[in-house]
Amino acid sequence: MKDSIDSIIVCGGKGSRMKDLTRKSKCKSLVPLLGIPAICYLTDTIRKVVPDSRIILAIDDPKLSPRFEETYSVQGIKNYQIYEGLPRGPVQAFYEAGGLCRSDKVLIFFGNQLVSESHLRRLLSHNHETLVISGFRLLSENNCKIATVDNKSRVLDVTRYDHLESLNEGEVYLDVPYAVPNNFFSMETFPEIKRLFVKTPMMKTTLNRTSDVVVEKSDFPPEFHFMEELEELEKCVSTFFGETIRSLGGKYGS
Repeated sequence: MKDSIDSIIVCGGKGSRMKDLTRKSKCKSLVPLLGIPAICYLTDTIRKVVPDSRIILAIDDPKLSPRFEETYSVQGIKNYQIYEGLPRGPVQAFYEAGGLCRSDKVLIFFGNQLVSESHLRRLLSHNHETLVISGFRLLSENNCKIATVDNKSRVLDVTRYDHLESLNEGEVYLDVPYAVPNNFFSMETFPEIKRLFVKTPMMKTTLNRTSDVVVEKSDFPPEFHFMEELEELEKCVSTFFGETIRSLGGKYGS
């Protein structure tokens, strides 16, 4: 039986720290990178790795729906659904959108993040009961989630800080994308991981021995927040997304 996979893309971040760009796009997921909306690169990766995946765009501003519909129309994306949630932040958005998922495994992304095909394949290489989180060596945020991992990439403990804390040996920063089992959206599962999503500090917490949580280290940048990051991001786009640029370049205007 073919694996069933849904993809939730959390969109709607207003990008208050990069207003010159988001004033026009109204959303970080629609910020152009080399003339193409950021979400198009992510969507292209999803379609190449899991072409039959149903995409759910979780947005917290209904006014953005026509913009995403137009963007996907140009890209030729059809198998998707827009979930319009209340303006309560990205964590609430993907929890609510998770209620729409009926697949064995669910992928969770932020729409303003570049994700390589190789990384997405690694996320999906684990069994359906495993929660797989992306690990990074660098972050641009002013808060962070940190995990200690063993030599098999299993998560031993997790901590959340309200500032950017330096990493120690054996530690990684945690962020999207995630590959989660469908039961992730129930109240009882993975409690230590879910506490990380609350925007308050969390002391180092050892994971329950029954929790099957692993990290796959990224080969791409974390989601962007600042204008200063765009130059490096566009270099990443040139490295990983040549085919997307050739296909969509010039279709979204200036």
